[in-house]
Amino acid sequence: MTDQMTDQMTDQKKKKNSISKISLLLRVACSGYLLYLAYGLMDSYFSDVSNAKIYLILVAALFAIVAIALGAVSIKALVLKNYAEAEPQSDDVKESESSDIEDNLSEDERQDNMK
Repeated sequence: MTDQMTDQMTDQKKKKNSISKISLLLRVACSGYLLYLAYGLMDSYFSDVSNAKIYLILVAALFAIVAIALGAVSIKALVLKNYAEAEPQSDDVKESESSDIEDNLSEDERQDNMK
């Protein structure tokens, strides 16, 4: 029973750390853009004279809430370095990839490459 709990906790940690740094940076950029859109909607709220003002406020508030939540979670993960690190490729991996490419070449392509 305790082994299952520790396995579940390990799986949760892996899931938690599976987000890459670039994904977090893109999330921060998206949250900034959402805030920009919310600001634009509020700006049009003050210049609009139609009856759709309530919708502008609701959508702007929704954008702002999502942007703040997304930005806060992403910035927190970046500050705490709670993201998956990119693993550098070793020379063995690079060599195996190049040999796989060579294996897939036909005989004519190999002869053309030698010329």
